[in-house]
Amino acid sequence: MTTVSLSDPSQISTLKDRFSPMPVSTKSTPALAPLRLIQVSQQYDNLAQPEKPLQILDRVDLSISAGQTIALSGPSGCGKSTLLQVIAGNLSPTEGEVWWGDERIDTLNEDERARWRLNNIGMIFQDFRLFPHLSAIDNIALPLELLGHSPQESREAAIPLLCQLKLDHRAEHRPDTLSGGERQRVALARALVTRPTLLIADEPTGNLDQETAEQVEQLLLNQASVHQVALLYVTHDLRFASRAQQHWGLHQGRLLQRTFTDQR
Repeated sequence: MTTVSLSDPSQISTLKDRFSPMPVSTKSTPALAPLRLIQVSQQYDNLAQPEKPLQILDRVDLSISAGQTIALSGPSGCGKSTLLQVIAGNLSPTEGEVWWGDERIDTLNEDERARWRLNNIGMIFQDFRLFPHLSAIDNIALPLELLGHSPQESREAAIPLLCQLKLDHRAEHRPDTLSGGERQRVALARALVTRPTLLIADEPTGNLDQETAEQVEQLLLNQASVHQVALLYVTHDLRFASRAQQHWGLHQGRLLQRTFTDQR
């Protein structure tokens, strides 16, 4: 396979066509919500008071379907990150069930959950979690390599995202040479490269300046409105939260739906 040059517009145009998102068919949209949490609770041992375990999540019910956007907010330490870890299959709940369509996820073994996550979930972390020894393009391409694509094919698939996010001139740069906004966009591209069904973002704009934050917000929301990706994001920014179709607060382990009036 020939090497693709980022300086050759004709090659980039060909790759954009080859790897552009597939059109969404209403027939392929599952009848059930892609993700459902049923009475999910999460407890941890309390070393100070063993008879009173720490209740992080308390009987949480939540569903999110294709094209839906949900914002989640709450004070630090309220369990938001724990909830995201349960949703992503990184953590099995103490009680309750996690369903993906008609498949129960929390009962899968670790390898099965990892494969499910790689095929279906895109995750954006607040601290980026980029591999420091890999270039921007190789960080983005990595999930495709883990799915069995060749390194060359994976890099080629990353190019349209680099161009869309205005990072093509930074493709071969490592994370320590990128700005915070550029690293966040690389993390976003990595989450999108596998064309996930569900996109999970933990404070995706928390470390960005206002202009870059608004660009990232729009990119995320477009995934839902244009490509019918289900989007769940954590944010302390009430303006950003108000752009979601639903806004939930987490308080003492319980989900409470918030209204726009609550936010003013």
